[in-house]
Amino acid sequence: MEPILDITGKADEQISELFSEYDVALTPDEGRQIVQLLGRNPTLTEATVWGIQGSEHSSYKSSREYLKKLPTAGKHVLLGPGEDSGVLKFHESKNGEVYGLVIAHESHNHPSQVVPYEGAATGVGGICRDISCMGARVIGALDALRFGRLETSLTKRIFAGVTDGVGGYGNPLGVANLGGDIRFDETFDDNCLVNVVALGVINWKNLLHSYVSDNAAKDGYEYILVGKPTDRSGFGGSSFASSTLSEDDREKNKGAVQEPNPFLERHIFAAFNDLFFRLEKRGELNRIALKDLGAGGVLCATIELVAEQGFGAEIDVESIHVSEKNLPAAVILCAETQERFCFAVPPDLTEFVLNHFNSRWDFPNVSAGSRASKIGRVTDTGVYTATYQGEKVCDAKALDITKGIVVHRPVKEPKIPLSTQEFPETINLKKAFLDLLASENICSERPYTETYDQTVQGNTVLTRDEAEGAVFTPLRDFSELDELEQKLCSTVAVAGPARVGRLCPKTQAEMAVSQSVLKVAAVGGETLGMSDCLNYGNPEIPEQMWQFAQGIEGIKNAALKLDIPFVSGNVSLYNCSETGSVSPSTVIACFGKISSEIIPRKNAFQKKGNILFLIGNRSENLGGSEVMRILFDDLGNTPPKIELSEIKKSIDLLTDPTCTIESAALISEGGVAAILLKMSARSGYGAQISISLSPRQWVSENPGLVVEITPEQQDHFLKKAKSLSLPVTKLGTITDEMLSIEGIGSFEPSQLADIFWNSLRKKK
Repeated sequence: MEPILDITGKADEQISELFSEYDVALTPDEGRQIVQLLGRNPTLTEATVWGIQGSEHSSYKSSREYLKKLPTAGKHVLLGPGEDSGVLKFHESKNGEVYGLVIAHESHNHPSQVVPYEGAATGVGGICRDISCMGARVIGALDALRFGRLETSLTKRIFAGVTDGVGGYGNPLGVANLGGDIRFDETFDDNCLVNVVALGVINWKNLLHSYVSDNAAKDGYEYILVGKPTDRSGFGGSSFASSTLSEDDREKNKGAVQEPNPFLERHIFAAFNDLFFRLEKRGELNRIALKDLGAGGVLCATIELVAEQGFGAEIDVESIHVSEKNLPAAVILCAETQERFCFAVPPDLTEFVLNHFNSRWDFPNVSAGSRASKIGRVTDTGVYTATYQGEKVCDAKALDITKGIVVHRPVKEPKIPLSTQEFPETINLKKAFLDLLASENICSERPYTETYDQTVQGNTVLTRDEAEGAVFTPLRDFSELDELEQKLCSTVAVAGPARVGRLCPKTQAEMAVSQSVLKVAAVGGETLGMSDCLNYGNPEIPEQMWQFAQGIEGIKNAALKLDIPFVSGNVSLYNCSETGSVSPSTVIACFGKISSEIIPRKNAFQKKGNILFLIGNRSENLGGSEVMRILFDDLGNTPPKIELSEIKKSIDLLTDPTCTIESAALISEGGVAAILLKMSARSGYGAQISISLSPRQWVSENPGLVVEITPEQQDHFLKKAKSLSLPVTKLGTITDEMLSIEGIGSFEPSQLADIFWNSLRKKK
């Protein structure tokens, strides 16, 4: 018999003990809300369902009201947030066909802290499935990784496990790693961040939706579960991701991490492409709906396909294919077993789809227990019903499950202690510059990312090591397009400074947007849209909820002033442990298109005799900067102000096809100093630099750019910058000798190259 949880009339302590006994992730107040919604006490399965579907990770119960503030519409937006992925318009062909970039952004923070390899690997697998279920071809993935202090053995173990997991899934899946970044900060000691982005390409007319059509209930649509057999792995994963990490619970939490099988997922993707092609030929592709099984497993996928349409569902739990007998109904419904999808199809297509996977693509013989199974149907009742062994284990309104629990959290601005550390004007800047270049937050990440396959599909033009944003040709495999269309370039970049959020979450968020957009512009890309992952602490603590609210204000402010919408995103809360919360960390991915008139630009010196320019003014503020960490182990006080109007002008200059720019690099960690040393290290060229900057201005981290111009293009470049009222300063000229910086000293490019490329390898 299904247990009934007796909540009515019980005190908080009694309800908490009851929930603890059954591992239900609900508060006493939420339990009482469920009793009100149901008009009775819940079954164990219902309580489990609400604990997962009502978690912060699945329902956004306390962040939903803030997310509404973000701009989500724009001239390039084909599909905004709300489904498994968003879509940006990339190209309209000569025959009127529209092609879109399909975008998804997620986090796998808690699992990666507990089981690094599996946590990161399943993060990559899950985000790629979010693309595929829209009917798109997956063409790339990115990762933004945040770790604790590299000198600790725990961080080294997690760092190695996570990066191995990223490559260990993406490589056999056959998806190119197109970019990302890695940052280190002490606030991530006990809670790493693993943010993953995936993108695909689709002919817009072939888009699949993550919800059923308006006639689905009338036509008796049926659910088909495809993929791996359901097991206990990942059970409670989304509710685990909505709780504070505890050392005492480390072993128990390992069971909430899924087990990856990239080879099966690759087989599924191939079977999907074949199915989509067959259905398109039959004129029936638009009759199906499809969702990835991520957080909450079968429950979340089946309910989210119908809830917003006001429909219900009937699920036969015993029809769900499983890996072992006698699993509880709650586990079968809610386990987050990987490599699974759920279709909703009209009855006349059911056998066609089942046969496609079970016979044509031979799923049962490809992977043990894998198959396609019919597990239920769509109803017009608005009620979600699940039956197991002749008993209703769940019987509740679908919208009550998905949106019934809403929480309004109090906010309170925290008091941040001011630093007393001064930045001495007499500092040895030459040594400081070299120390910055060797920093794990500035030197090359290649010692780890070299294990990632960055060119596997043959679309990559510039890798993450060669340019500020990776450059690729998304339409290369569309044979119906001509050669010029197939060679159209897109670019993508991620950003999210790690330290400044502790001083000002709003500034951190503005910097994340600004850096990602400038990275795309640096290679020549016009920004089409953005995605976000919002990584914050415990929303139940008013000061940490305030940090989240301020982060939203920051990205809203930047997005509106730069006129760039969001099409996808994720909220990750409870990124905290018993020792404290992570640095408030908005991570932004930016997607762009490069005009056929612009040659994609690298971020290294290109030719002797070319002239270097600094775009934008430099700040004196060093709060949250890398130089304060490296030299003084200090956070500092005031972060730089983000001049968004200046950034918008910089974008206009960098994307002007009449301005020929040979190379461009973003000023971020380490300031102008670090960028000049990195550009020299990457190229082997030196430069003669003569510019008057204060010690603080050399190492401040407000966004800006260093660009390289030929002598012939110099006048036109300066004229264009003047027309935009954009401050531009000549830095010097590229040479084939030393990197000589007036007032600082000279640097041998080969020495810089050794420091830049190998410092992280020496710290492993």
